[in-house]
Amino acid sequence: MSNPYLAAALDFASRGWCVVPCTPRQKKPWLTRWQENNSSDADTIRGWWRHQPDSNVGVYLGCRSMLVAIDNDSDAGSRMLLDMSAGDLPDTCEMTTGKGSRLLYAIPELLEFEPKTVATLKDEYGKEALRFQSKGAQCVMPPSVHPGDVEKGIPPGRVYAWVEGRSPADLEPAPMPGWLIEAMRPGGLADEEHPERPNWSDAVPSNIPRDESFNLSANWWDHVLQPAGFSPSSPARGDRGSYRYCRPGKRDSSIGVTVGYYKAKDGTDALYVFSGSIPGLEALKCYDMFGAFARLFYRGDFAAAARAAVAKGIIKARPRRVPPRIVWNGRAFETGRSAGTGPADDPDALPAAWRDDGYPDLGRLTPAESRRWLERIN
Repeated sequence: MSNPYLAAALDFASRGWCVVPCTPRQKKPWLTRWQENNSSDADTIRGWWRHQPDSNVGVYLGCRSMLVAIDNDSDAGSRMLLDMSAGDLPDTCEMTTGKGSRLLYAIPELLEFEPKTVATLKDEYGKEALRFQSKGAQCVMPPSVHPGDVEKGIPPGRVYAWVEGRSPADLEPAPMPGWLIEAMRPGGLADEEHPERPNWSDAVPSNIPRDESFNLSANWWDHVLQPAGFSPSSPARGDRGSYRYCRPGKRDSSIGVTVGYYKAKDGTDALYVFSGSIPGLEALKCYDMFGAFARLFYRGDFAAAARAAVAKGIIKARPRRVPPRIVWNGRAFETGRSAGTGPADDPDALPAAWRDDGYPDLGRLTPAESRRWLERIN
């Protein structure tokens, strides 16, 4: 067959993938209502390419083709992908695109939902890094021609091509790994719109202040990141004067978190998490210093974190209020325990935000575990 685009389209159709014809040397489908009219019927496909012989070839994703795609557009996307997957990236079909690469994974037959498309995940500079694509999306396939992007320095005419040994003729698309299923589950990983409204994890009512003295008195490196096993990334400085760190166990140029790109509600530097492999912290969310401290060392138990911070002298104990008195039949009654100073073991003496912020409490650290942490930052 002399037409390579038609040959590729028919090959994809023979695998049960629904084909979408795209404008020559462009990504946009020219087919009317392509999200409904894509097809794996050979005669229909031949008709499309008779009409426009040099059409680029697209494949509709989701359950109609039983495929999802991961678009990786940069080195930052590669680092983010490795962190999110913790290296769980089974060998599968892979292609080069105009500015990066694309992985194809098969939707498991018995999956109880259709994976959703997560539009764009961006790096710390606000540049597109990763896209998880499924229903409602199509991906341009080899041997299509990329249109180029002058503003991004991508010349036109690059050809989509299979990575050696990773074409559909070499191996079948691997089933979606578990972490990808969770990321594309409806209600799972949220679309991330960078960067001025980060996804905050510390949902504290505005009238209940954080312990502002902790955010102001402590510091990210000595009291949070270094004791938790983080290390500076290379280069250590990022955009807006932010600092970049590798997650625990990493000692390279990967970026697990940044500090200072975003600000907490009190104006102090906030932590933004890229990595999905940090126990206690969720990827693509922001934390203020005390929120990160409590989750990394005290499993989200804010009361235990406050007591430890007081014991170490990072923050001062707050005086308890004198409980009000009620007089009835000439006798005075206390409505609570007597007043005192210091956090002691009374959870009612602590701000509500420290007692329960809605984060799953996996249990307090033992006294021995608390002592070990305190010794580490001595």
